[in-house]
Amino acid sequence: MASATSRMMEAQELATIGCIEHPADRYMAAHRAAEQLALVVISGTPGRVRGRHDVWELLARRAPHLAEWAAFFGYLSTRVKVVAAGERAIVGEREADDLVRDLERFLTDISRRTRVRRVVS
Repeated sequence: MASATSRMMEAQELATIGCIEHPADRYMAAHRAAEQLALVVISGTPGRVRGRHDVWELLARRAPHLAEWAAFFGYLSTRVKVVAAGERAIVGEREADDLVRDLERFLTDISRRTRVRRVVS
């Protein structure tokens, strides 16, 4: 659990990506941070994962209470790939800032739900 906790703290630090100057970089960094958070959650669930899986599909299966977030970030994955391939102009300031705020809400939701589950367990 210590490594999951440290990875969660790293992800929290990534939530400060609002300082990244270029919107496309901020957008991609926010999505990468969300993926890291999803991996932290997945690693804390029981069972093994065999083979390659989409992180968002796996999150929805392993943590159904986060399925809405998984669908949201999964939907954005294609756009992130397009931006990463060089189409940086398709992301504006507002869209990048919105995704940073969504990342912060995702982190808050994970933290709150994890805390609630630990208290109940």
